[in-house]
Amino acid sequence: LDLLNRSVENFPQRDLRVLIDFNSRTSDYSVKVSLILPGKTLVASDHNAVLHAAYEKCLAILQENVKAYKDQLGQVSERQKQEKGTHQELIPLTPV
Repeated sequence: LDLLNRSVENFPQRDLRVLIDFNSRTSDYSVKVSLILPGKTLVASDHNAVLHAAYEKCLAILQENVKAYKDQLGQVSERQKQEKGTHQELIPLTPV
């Protein structure tokens, strides 16, 4: 949880919600974690017979999603294309 907290500490709004259910029919836990950030809500879920394992898996998925969201906000892929020289500018055929 500390790693996730450090990843989102600079966002002005960050709200983490955790929903845990036990399914008596299958004897497993269902964990759903939602992280509300400005402009996007990131969600991860997992099922496991061990509650802590499902929770940790959700946090790992959420951490990956936070990294992808931050990359999207910083337009990392576009900067990487420009650095490699593979960026192609789109030019309209008709004047605007």
